[in-house]
Amino acid sequence: MKITYASVIAFSNLKPAQISQISDLLRELSPQRPFVPEQLSTAIMFGSLCIAVDEDPSNKIIGMGLLLFRHTATHSSGLIEDVVVSPAYRGKGIGKGIMNYLIAKARGFPRHLDALELSSRPSRIEANALYRALGFELRDTNCYRLKLH
Repeated sequence: MKITYASVIAFSNLKPAQISQISDLLRELSPQRPFVPEQLSTAIMFGSLCIAVDEDPSNKIIGMGLLLFRHTATHSSGLIEDVVVSPAYRGKGIGKGIMNYLIAKARGFPRHLDALELSSRPSRIEANALYRALGFELRDTNCYRLKLH
């Protein structure tokens, strides 16, 4: 099995089959949330989408992760979201490959980023262990959300 990691520069570069594969991956993360192609398109414009492709004859997208950029008056940071690997490919280092790809992208970003942040449900034991192994530290903070819809 040979895996290639690549950036998607524009949503319009994705083929319909690839969009369907991304939709399937995102359903693994949040089965209750519908996939909205326009939201992914906007995220790609303001960030970097990494896809992991199995180079078998189908070139299927088997994993993905999204790096977004946040700039405030006092700092710039990266936010990693939607890291997911197809169940059939888990435990093979693909999640680590996606994370390393996104970390390298963040380090190479033209504007200096102070930090990378991410969140993960405590029930995602393997993912949380990976993030700690990559150097991410659990923050001592409260995380709040105000639902607008």
